[in-house]
Amino acid sequence: MKKLFLIFFIITFISCSSDDSSSNNSPYNPPIWIHGTWGLAQTDFSPENSFYRFTSDNVCQLIEVSSLCWKESVLDFPEIHSGSDSSSDTIYEAKFGSVGGTTIIMKFQKISSSKILWVSNGSTEIELVKLK
Repeated sequence: MKKLFLIFFIITFISCSSDDSSSNNSPYNPPIWIHGTWGLAQTDFSPENSFYRFTSDNVCQLIEVSSLCWKESVLDFPEIHSGSDSSSDTIYEAKFGSVGGTTIIMKFQKISSSKILWVSNGSTEIELVKLK
């Protein structure tokens, strides 16, 4: 898991861009039921308990006080990154690939409008709640 966070941290530094002209070409299209910020259950919102933010055209991983948004990485560096997703009424799956064969697959299952189940590595299930 630490290696996975390290990969995301490294990608964060190369994924920043100020050009928003390519926003309509996003490889990600999360369904409306997953839009928002998701994390561990808590009484007050705090960045260290957040894991993911989904918008109409992006998947962002939240790491402490920074974020890694996959759309920008794919659109800004198409020669080294790729992305795709699929969804249904209750399942959302997002893929992020990088040169060298590293592919990250995230799968989420809708439990209710305020809870989702994150299936990590195909076996570990973590319940997340909608934070905002």
